Amino acid sequence: MTIQFKTLNDLKIARENTRKSRSKDQIKTLAESITSVGLLHTLVGYEEGETTFISDGGSRLKALRLIAKKDDNFEALLTNIPVNICTKEQALDISLSANLVRNAMTPAEQFTAFHKLHNKQGVSVADIAKRYYVDSVTVRRILKLAELAKPIFQAFKQGEISLDVAKVYAGCNVQERQLAVFETCGLDASASMVRRHLRKNTYLADSALVKFVTLDAYKARGGVVEEDLFESKTILPDGHIIDELMIEATEAHSQELREQGWSEVFYFQDRSSLYDASAQYGGRIFPDVMPNDEQQARLDEIESEIDDLGNYWNLDASEQSRHEALTQEHGAIEQAASSFTDDVMANGVCLWSFSDTGVTCQNYALADEPVSKETALKEARDFSESFERNVMAAAGDALMEHLTRAPSVATFAMMIAALEFGHFPMLNVSTRNRSKLKFSRGDKAVEFEEAFAHPHGFGVSSADQIDRIKALMQMSEAERYAVLAGLLRDSFCMGETCSAQDDQLAIYDFLSGETEFSLADYWTFSEEELRCLTKAQLLRVIDTMGYNRASYSKAKKSELVIVVSRLAAEKQWLPEFVRPKKEQVEVCDDRPSLQEAA
Repeated sequence: MTIQFKTLNDLKIARENTRKSRSKDQIKTLAESITSVGLLHTLVGYEEGETTFISDGGSRLKALRLIAKKDDNFEALLTNIPVNICTKEQALDISLSANLVRNAMTPAEQFTAFHKLHNKQGVSVADIAKRYYVDSVTVRRILKLAELAKPIFQAFKQGEISLDVAKVYAGCNVQERQLAVFETCGLDASASMVRRHLRKNTYLADSALVKFVTLDAYKARGGVVEEDLFESKTILPDGHIIDELMIEATEAHSQELREQGWSEVFYFQDRSSLYDASAQYGGRIFPDVMPNDEQQARLDEIESEIDDLGNYWNLDASEQSRHEALTQEHGAIEQAASSFTDDVMANGVCLWSFSDTGVTCQNYALADEPVSKETALKEARDFSESFERNVMAAAGDALMEHLTRAPSVATFAMMIAALEFGHFPMLNVSTRNRSKLKFSRGDKAVEFEEAFAHPHGFGVSSADQIDRIKALMQMSEAERYAVLAGLLRDSFCMGETCSAQDDQLAIYDFLSGETEFSLADYWTFSEEELRCLTKAQLLRVIDTMGYNRASYSKAKKSELVIVVSRLAAEKQWLPEFVRPKKEQVEVCDDRPSLQEAA
């Protein structure tokens, strides 16, 4: 092949050119790069008559035509275009080779090159973006990655940590904090684990709590603001300032309530503490809600829109935001239309809390004499309880008491139903998909998804619960144990993203002690669940099987998942928290190699 110089009018894109799709934005960016640094690569094509057909370089040819339309200052470039001339028979092969066989720089090499251009040669972010067909945001992100603490960048360069993990580290502006977390988490940590450690004692600027104390107040106290370019998040690393401002904000709001006329005002950090405190007061009082016609019309509109959205937990992120906004607007209108008499406030107590969602919850009570325990027990005995009330009471401590004193079929069925309908927090700790139970309300058949069960069973009618208990009582004992095993099995998650499993383990230990029930008879897991574990956790599983983890330490995580799945099936291995406490693992002498195990 020989290089010849052609004019723009001599050139056309060849039919043999394999790249057919070229976006306008791509051509525009390429044209900006050519005007900035020139045509870095020659075109390749064959001659046919007076026309040269380009088999490699069609995008560059279109960019040159775009330059010709917009600018007259590049006549020398457009009339002296280098083309490497080939034969027509070579055209298709050259086009395929140019588009398929590419040896691109590694990400680390690209980041280092951009860093040298910007910091050593003084090339601006905008100029780098023009030269290399990227936008300015991408360039800034690359420069941030190149500025990682040296040990972290070296680990990334050698492939010991992934690009996703490197991005999380680069989202933090302080190298000392990066290194501290890197030392804590090591090389096997996931991106979510690194993010959790980096953001310990920090706040996001868009969080409800920050909005409550205001970002301006945080900055006025000298608080630093960091921008995470990779997640488009604004981080407030000085969390202690937000905590101090929160104390002042709650005191200020409590003072406002006192000035309104309340005799006493108490703030609680969470709703459970608020409800516990509220239970100590005898008489609950409620404001008189008297909306005018305009307010009532808007309340009706909001309620209708909330009903149309459906169950909050089944909505996507944007729909949930809309649901929260409507709920807050509804509460604000009701608050504006509510009032207490001066006498009520003078003799009443206001208890309130602020939630992570930005909702201020307030309870009002008359400071009556607290009811004695003996009186409360007598009132409970004298109360005529219906079967529905028994069902609703069949969770928590009351349920465990029933099961201890009278482990009957009915009580066992009530316990399983209580677990199904979400009376225990255990159903909310696992992110795995669950099956849907169907119930009927009136003439409509609806689906109730266990994974999103409200922890207090709201939204499920008593009739549905009674029907479920009846169905459980008609099952055989083995069938009931299988249902219970499924609920407990689904509540345990081996991955690091799982919350503490103390509640589940407590229930499981109690059942194992009182009955012959054991999850070991029901336990199964798949490769999908094993993929949720980190490499370090998979090696730990191999340890518990009795094998030497050193034999597998150099394997890739994907290989370890296959090996662990195979070995677990062969050995009928169970996680430590499922095994009977007396069971001990014996060390195997016949350790298979990685290839044999896979």
